[in-house]
Order: sequence, then structure tokens, then C-alpha cells
Amino acid sequence: MDYILKAGVITDTRHTKPDLSEDIYPKQSPHSNWGPNWFQVRVLPDMNDIQDKDENGDLILPWYPNFFSENNTAYQPGDLVWVVCDDDYHVGFILGLAQAPTGDDVKNAIFMFNQAEVNAGYPQSEYRHISVTRMSETSLVFNNRETGISGQIFNSRIIYIYGNDGSVFSTNGNGYTLVISALGDITINGNSIGMNSKNEHILQATSSYEGVSSKYIDSSGMVTINASGAYECTTASNSSSRTMGDSDVIVAKTKKETVGLGASRTVAAGGIKETALLGNYTLTVVAGAITLASSAAITLSSTSMINVVTPLFNLTSCDLIQLPPSLTGSFMMGTNPPALPSFTATGTGLGIATSASLLALGATTSQL
Repeated sequence: MDYILKAGVITDTRHTKPDLSEDIYPKQSPHSNWGPNWFQVRVLPDMNDIQDKDENGDLILPWYPNFFSENNTAYQPGDLVWVVCDDDYHVGFILGLAQAPTGDDVKNAIFMFNQAEVNAGYPQSEYRHISVTRMSETSLVFNNRETGISGQIFNSRIIYIYGNDGSVFSTNGNGYTLVISALGDITINGNSIGMNSKNEHILQATSSYEGVSSKYIDSSGMVTINASGAYECTTASNSSSRTMGDSDVIVAKTKKETVGLGASRTVAAGGIKETALLGNYTLTVVAGAITLASSAAITLSSTSMINVVTPLFNLTSCDLIQLPPSLTGSFMMGTNPPALPSFTATGTGLGIATSASLLALGATTSQL
């Protein structure tokens, strides 16, 4: 039996049921052994004038499977293919797609490939050096035999390019790009990128940089930031922090805070307590006043002396100024050299009460 190489045209799509009735298949074919990978073919030019069916409705044109068992291409009606068959066309196989006598026009595809090469930073391949392989009508595979650069363009416009140095470039032409350099650096660009992980998401790097116009972190659990070095936070606009529970701040060394245009703190309930275990507590106002206001008592207590140094001490009371029941030591107000103190007290119904002599202050009654 001699086999001949012929061109052919697919006239019917692949049947997926091997148990179709005998009326569907040509009677000369061994249809009892037919599988789901057979296609009806018009062999050219021998069957140009043959109808698909005879006067009884039986199919006339032969049915052939793919030649290679690992290749099950899904041919479509109108596809030009190469077939190998015997001289009476009873046994035959489809080798694959064939080009038209005029040749395929691949200029547009090569232009896309060249544009992708430029975007990826590769040298642009010359037309004469590019080999093109069509992959089951889903993609075109390119290979530059001169530079060793290869790539693939899918019908979906996704492009992959592989450099001869191990680099990879991928794009879909709509905002997504993936670049893997020859040194292993990875760059991903996209209109938006989402990552989801059922368990841990771990990022380990010597450094990390994020440049975004805004950022939002939503955590249903605890958030911990552990910096073994310096931690710096800078904002060019307002900063707001809200804590629904307790807030605990521990500074092992010193803390410095500079406020440009005033500060305000409001405690709704519970009071304020500040404790200096060791060292002085200094409150200084360079240009302005210090005001202590309370609807209850104000208490100043010290295990040592309380010094009030001022050129004028003005004590205003609406009721009573009460001095301690006994005065021991000295009560000094004035200038150096010593002068009589100036003690001014004003108020309605003012009274001065003490169990010690007022003259112990070194003042006359008129000065009081």
C-alpha cells in the first residue's frame, strides 16, 4: 500500500462520540474502531468536485485522525491541512496545518513582538532572523536564531519574552507587566494588585519601600511593629490617633516633644497624675502666663522648702486668707538689700487669721 502526501480542507468539526450511527460515517471506513478524534477532510485537488453527501444522504468525504498521538489539535471547518493517505483514500492521517500557497502574513505579529522587545529593553529582532511557530491557533512562538531571544504571543494579547541571559518579560498590553532581570530582580506593574493568603504572608528583605498616594490597614487582630533600629514617622499634613482601650508608652531614655502652635489635652474623667521619681520638675513659660484653675482645692506640698520668687505677689480671695497656726523660721519677701515686704490682698469681706503674731513677718499693720 502506497501513501501519498496531499493537501486537504477540513469540512466538519471533530466528533466527540465514538458510537454514532453507521449512517453518519462513510460505509467504506472501519467506523467500529473510530474514536473521538476524527475529522472530515476534502483532499485537494482530487475531491474538489465531490459533494459532502451522495443522493442517499450518506457522507462521501473521508474521515481522518491526527497523525501524532500526542497531538490532538481541534481543527475547524475551512482549515487547510496536510494529510497522508493511501491511494484510494480509505486510510489517512492529518499531519497538521498547512500554509496557503501565498504564505501566511505574520508582519503584524512580528511587529507586536518587536514592540514588546523594545518595551522590555531587548534589542529589536530583525525580520529575517525570526522563526514563527503557530501553536494550535492559540499562540505564536517566536525564536530569534541570531540573538537567542524567544517569546510567545497569545490570542489574548499576552506576550512572553525570554532573553538569552535568563531574563523574562511579560505583558498583556493593558497595564500589566512582569520583569525578571538576569540577576533575579522582579518588578510587577498592574492597574491593581491583590494578594490573599489563608495562613501567613511573610515578606523577608534587607529593605522595603512603598510609594503610594494613600494606604489603609485593616486588622481584626493585633498589629505589632518591632524595629531594632530607629523608627521615624513623618507627615506633611494632619495626624490622628484613636485608641478605644488603654494606651501604654514606655521610653527607656529621654523624650522630646516640640509643638509649633499650641497644645491642648482634655481628660474626661479619672484625673491626671505625673510622677518624677528622680530629678526636678520644671515648667517654664518664656512669654506668657501660667494659670492654675480648679473648682476644688489646689494643694502644693513638699518635704522641703517652697520658694516663690517674684517682684509682686498678688493674692486675690473672696473670703479668707488663712495663715498657718504657727510660724517658725523666716517668711521673707522683698529685695536685696532687704526691705519691708509688700503683701497685697484684695477681696470682699477679707480676713486674715493666724495664731502667731503678724509682726513676726517684720511688717507693720499699715503695710498689711
